[in-house]
Amino acid sequence: MRLNRLCFPAAALALALGVSGCREGTVIVSVRDLPPQEQQMYREIQPYIKRINRRPNDVSAYLNASRALQKAGYTSYARQLVDKGVLYSPQSLELLMERARIEEASGVFREALKDYEKVLESASDDVAALRGASRSAYRSGSRSAADRYLARARALSPDDPGLLLDEAQFAYFDNDLEKALSLSREASRLAPHLAGPYYNEGLALLRLNRLEEALDSAEKALTLAPNAAEIHSLIGELKYAMGDDAQARSFAEKAVEISPYFDQPCRTLAKLALKDGDIEKAAGLFRRAVELNPSDAFSLLNLRRIGLDSDNGSLVLYSLRRLSRLDPEDNDLRMQLADTALKEEQYSEAAAEFRSMTEKRPGDPAVWRGLGRTYAAIDDHQGVIEAYSWLDALGKAGTDEYAALADSLLHFGAAEKAEPYVRRLASELPPGDPRLARLLGQKLFLENRPAEALGYLMTAAASGDEDAAFKAALVAASIGRKDEAVKLFSGLHADDPSRADLARLLAQLMEGSGDDDGARKVYDSILALNPDDVHAGEFMASYLLEHDDLAGAEKAAAKVLAVSPRSVRALETTGAVLEARGDNSGALAAFRKALELEPARKDIGDAVQRVQRKLPESVTLEDLRSAWRRSPDNLDLLRRIADLEAVDDPARAVGSLRRLAGYPRERRDALEKIAGLYRRMDQQPRALAAAREIIRFYPEDPSAHTFLAGLLAEDAEYAQALKAVGRAVEISPNYVPALKLSARIKLAKDDVEGALTNYLMLRRIDPMDTSTLLNMCRIYTYHTRDFTRARACYSELQRLGYEAPDLEKAVGELETPLPDFPMPDDQVPAEAVPVALPEELHAEPPADDVPEELPADAAASIGPDTPPAAPAPSAPESPPVAPLMTTPPPE
Repeated sequence: MRLNRLCFPAAALALALGVSGCREGTVIVSVRDLPPQEQQMYREIQPYIKRINRRPNDVSAYLNASRALQKAGYTSYARQLVDKGVLYSPQSLELLMERARIEEASGVFREALKDYEKVLESASDDVAALRGASRSAYRSGSRSAADRYLARARALSPDDPGLLLDEAQFAYFDNDLEKALSLSREASRLAPHLAGPYYNEGLALLRLNRLEEALDSAEKALTLAPNAAEIHSLIGELKYAMGDDAQARSFAEKAVEISPYFDQPCRTLAKLALKDGDIEKAAGLFRRAVELNPSDAFSLLNLRRIGLDSDNGSLVLYSLRRLSRLDPEDNDLRMQLADTALKEEQYSEAAAEFRSMTEKRPGDPAVWRGLGRTYAAIDDHQGVIEAYSWLDALGKAGTDEYAALADSLLHFGAAEKAEPYVRRLASELPPGDPRLARLLGQKLFLENRPAEALGYLMTAAASGDEDAAFKAALVAASIGRKDEAVKLFSGLHADDPSRADLARLLAQLMEGSGDDDGARKVYDSILALNPDDVHAGEFMASYLLEHDDLAGAEKAAAKVLAVSPRSVRALETTGAVLEARGDNSGALAAFRKALELEPARKDIGDAVQRVQRKLPESVTLEDLRSAWRRSPDNLDLLRRIADLEAVDDPARAVGSLRRLAGYPRERRDALEKIAGLYRRMDQQPRALAAAREIIRFYPEDPSAHTFLAGLLAEDAEYAQALKAVGRAVEISPNYVPALKLSARIKLAKDDVEGALTNYLMLRRIDPMDTSTLLNMCRIYTYHTRDFTRARACYSELQRLGYEAPDLEKAVGELETPLPDFPMPDDQVPAEAVPVALPEELHAEPPADDVPEELPADAAASIGPDTPPAAPAPSAPESPPVAPLMTTPPPE
């Protein structure tokens, strides 16, 4: 959508300083870094922006800039600018009227009414303000106030045809089409030179299915206003209803050409595409209509139908999200949204929807079952216990729920609480059932009977139960049966290479048994998905050092230290590499730091003393340069020179690294260092160029795209950063650094749900990753205020030995008692029964309701940046077009 790239208004309307204390010459509005496509708009409003900055109370400048923005579809940003003008000129009736018109066009009717009433306090006979107040009061649900304002306006201007059209509009929305038609015809007799009355005649006649008469009225309107998008759109809809598809398409396309921000012709074109069988085009047009008019229920219902027919879950989810916002009290709709979110693996959203439904339908087992399934999918054992305990209290839990409930209780070591459920399952399931065997194995292990536990777990694992196989491997390793553990872990790792916890445990077992070559292969697979894995990096550094690959060992150790600066094993490796190269001062520094961390290590102390004795032999930067000139093919010397130059002379280091980049095996590391040096020198364009150069050489390497995304994110270029990191995830869906970076960017953009979805994916890849758990805990604590989940995450962090004092304090202060067990069946509140409204109340418009179509003058100014409107009524098969109001657009 065009307005999704609104760098322009965010920059063009950046309010640099507050109102108070503003001095002459202070920049009130600034414009910078505009994308090329916005340059024309910038040129158009630049003179007004300059005037505003010179004279903050220049009402005319605010009005002209605002109208230019509205013309281009930037409605909400026009309102921001007018808001600023009102702050400096609070008594300006022109600015108040302008803001009221924008608010009315955006569907914010209560706010519009307040501004119209402010105008009327100073100008009680302003007919335009009275008309606007009448329309806004009507659309806010206050029909009596609307009639009162309309009567005052009629008394002041009895021959104003616009008043008749306002009344016709009310009749139209009341579904009194004959009255709307009569009033529109009376207006056309009073003002035969205006297009609006004829347009509204055609509109009412369309709804009455008097198509020939409607077309005649619409053509009269078009003669008087040949450039009105609304009239072209109405004729297009009429032609569609009459079966003339070619003419319908022609008129609808002309309407879009005249006003790209008008949603009605998009619907007409979408219906034509559906008729032609072009489902993809129809879906795109319906989505465009929704972007232009968020209350467009007709398009959303069609999108849901298209999604269901084509098995496009993401499209169904898109439509259900927006439909539920239009009618948040429709519980069936909310349940469909929750179920679809669960199906589409949007677990955070599904959990939020199901939890919301537990308050509205506490006695509905489907709600608790769905909530339990959601928590089970993300291994949230505390949530499983809560949901399935309620389901059990309702008497609706089955075998699957009891098994999940017992498993979650055993996960927390609550063998006694799990006992009744295990006993119940033992009476319901056959003795060899793998689910029962797994639960018995877990229970026996908690009771310190590991040998018996292993037998049950192996029985369950033989049936293909991966969780049982994982637990069996852990038990086997704990009692010294390493061969069995390695075999089990190897099978699991082969089935799911993305599970970092499986790979790490397998590699550690291999490493412990002396199979370094086997361990290296497994650690390689871990580092392919997560180059920041500390244990894998430590092993690879040591392994490469033992095999005389100094460059590889140094690089592996450096990556570990970048993530974990206190890694003694990586410091030892770094010291050994530097000592082997003759850099004794660097080696001494590394060994000394390792000794500070582990002062009892005699071998590290011996290394410190050994290197100290060799220190006089250390070489200077000039010595290295001289040696390299004698041996220009010695890449190790060139690398050391670049590292030393980078400390004090980064520009010269770039030149040395460019030489290194000429060698394929050194290219990647050299280009990354070049980008980092340019970043240090505050030359971001060159840093980005170096990052893009890496992508040119390694287009299918996810780390190259992630590296570029990281640089972009540092400069808050979030849209480009997400695009780059998205490419990395396309290449490797389980690439951990890309998922983590994407989560951080989404959180910076206030996309909390998106960030949480990423962290849940990371949690499935590596349940032992404390950084993922820490971030989830922070989100649950500070963003979503989901204290139950926050406490569960923090408990898991504690179990893994991670300390986070700030979170400990925050979580400790939260009022998060464990959920009580549900009430007995006879005390569970009955589901609320919806109360039908009396028929006569349905004639009144709902408060803040936006009908299926916007008023025509609103459609002319409304754009994709329009804030979502309040609920709309269900859409008919062919929704009506809104009446054309006679208020002239601002010049």
